[in-house]
Amino acid sequence: MEIDKKGILLVLLIYLIVGIIAFLLIYFGYSRIGLLCPVIAPVISYFAYQHRQHKRIENSR
Repeated sequence: MEIDKKGILLVLLIYLIVGIIAFLLIYFGYSRIGLLCPVIAPVISYFAYQHRQHKRIENSR
């Protein structure tokens, strides 16, 4: 089984971006929205990774 390095980097990049957004939201006083970011990040990452896998399967045909 081949490791999808670009997919892993995509997921890490999404977590980094969402983490920075969460930090800024909490820093500027929007703590309720900022605290939702750890819940939102895995959902975004899951759909982005699934989309990437789907595209990869289509391109291999």
